[in-house]
Amino acid sequence: MVRQPVITLVLATFGLLSACQERGSISQFRDTGNTPVPTADAGMGGDVATGKDRTEPFHIVASGEVNDGLLVTATVCATCHTTAASTSAMRDSAGRDISPFDLWQGTMKANSARDPFFLATLSVERERVPDLAAAVDAKCFTCHAPLATLEASRRAATVSVFDLATPSKSGLLGADGVTCTSCHGITPEGAGTPSVWDGAHIYSATAAVFGPHRDPFTMPMREHTGLTPTYGAHMLDSAVCSSCHTLMTHAIGVADAPEFPEQTPFLEWQNSAYAEGSDPVTCQDCHMPTSDADGVAISTRIARRPPGGNFPPTSPRSPYGRHIFVGGNTLVPEIFKRYRAELLTTAPDRAFDATIAAAREQLGSRTARVTLEDVAFVDGKVGGVVRVDNLAGHKFPSGYPSRRAWLHIKVLSGDGATLFESGGWDAEGRLIADGQAIPSETPGTPFEPHRQTIESSQDVQVWEAIIGDKDGQPVIGLLRAFNYLKDNRLLPAGWRADGPYAERSAPRGVGEDADFVAGQDAVALNFAVAGQPAALVVEVRYQVLSARWAAELFASETPDVRAFETMVGTVGLTPELVGEARFQW
Repeated sequence: MVRQPVITLVLATFGLLSACQERGSISQFRDTGNTPVPTADAGMGGDVATGKDRTEPFHIVASGEVNDGLLVTATVCATCHTTAASTSAMRDSAGRDISPFDLWQGTMKANSARDPFFLATLSVERERVPDLAAAVDAKCFTCHAPLATLEASRRAATVSVFDLATPSKSGLLGADGVTCTSCHGITPEGAGTPSVWDGAHIYSATAAVFGPHRDPFTMPMREHTGLTPTYGAHMLDSAVCSSCHTLMTHAIGVADAPEFPEQTPFLEWQNSAYAEGSDPVTCQDCHMPTSDADGVAISTRIARRPPGGNFPPTSPRSPYGRHIFVGGNTLVPEIFKRYRAELLTTAPDRAFDATIAAAREQLGSRTARVTLEDVAFVDGKVGGVVRVDNLAGHKFPSGYPSRRAWLHIKVLSGDGATLFESGGWDAEGRLIADGQAIPSETPGTPFEPHRQTIESSQDVQVWEAIIGDKDGQPVIGLLRAFNYLKDNRLLPAGWRADGPYAERSAPRGVGEDADFVAGQDAVALNFAVAGQPAALVVEVRYQVLSARWAAELFASETPDVRAFETMVGTVGLTPELVGEARFQW
């Protein structure tokens, strides 16, 4: 077995730094097409180890083909795991293409190493602790470029962001992001336990790749790739996802800094109703559904002959998970489409469009339910209760703490005029009241508190995680993350204060709110309205990058931040709709 190396550091993966570099712009990107990008000491500017004084954003080389018999990029797998006109393999009941490669290529997994949000935050962490820049890279790329990390470990080395800027073996492996063998090569050893958290999963050292089907036909894969398909029941278990979706960090330079749970979706799931019983609802059930877009259970051949046609000894298999890795990120896939030349993305627009559509469908259908209770208009005031149920198997929002959701409340008159609004937003994605950004949207100001009642347009119920440094000040830099000042993200159904690892996923800053419970939050309405209301409309809205977080990130002056700011300015931070309820008077 080969352990994915973990650099034991009192630092984390992302952060903020107010640097003092020459302000750049998106024009600093070179239009290289598929031309190999020089390394730092060949023209990118600055020092290879630390990246000091760089004048251009990081470049991640375009994906390519690598196969050393153990480490394999996705284009090698695509030979058999894509559809062809002459085969019925990897199609659903309606004949749609559900091949692993075609679905994967437009996902955040496939593009995890070249994600410009990730690279921007990586750049400021490197600038913040230049002497530890190499260690920061090693920590981040453990999960953002796992095969490059594994390849480097076999040379007793670590991965630098500059390694991924070259079409070297390490660079091409890294450019593939979370690729086929970086998941299918994970063994069941230690899965789900603290020993594999922080990207420390154990890889097969025998060229075995695991799948959920018994008695696989091994000859084609062994012949074409050198890998051996192997039955592994653990591939249907959430524990496979646990290593990169359970990340603990420590504030750097702080003696006895407590463990900081940077993200804990797996632990949140473990402490939920979804993990209970003999047949739990797993990560794969939601993020790699085994039914097609029409809800029909999938049964299909899982590979084809390289020239086309079906392998004669094969037959349809089930379960068959669609490799869509659906989440809630619509921002970065849209950026990949619009800036493909700069980011060297290789997936076609249709792949990113499919990822965006799947995310919107997931957010709008299976994430949260909004209901209204006891709505009334008495003595010029609207009263009632908004109840929001979390339908996800973990917190909502979960994962990286740049994400937030909130209540958008509008009261309309009979002619459609707005009589009251809480949680509206402007063109920059900032929460507004009376046409102005509310105070908490400005970095350096107090954040929006957890609210039990909405009494004015200035009150907004925002479900989010706010990081605090050792002095109790809000920060976005995980190098400074000491604890959570606020974490009122909606708990999953079944969460218990005495459940597994509850101390790592416990809410913070919710006070004595008896209506904030496992799987649900209720918010009272009690605000004045000038005029006769005709309708009450309540929505839950979501941003993968909150406007306040973006503003704090954009205060940094690294070239990567400047480039990402331009990209965000083009695409925008318009929030996604998660759920809604209406009441008519």
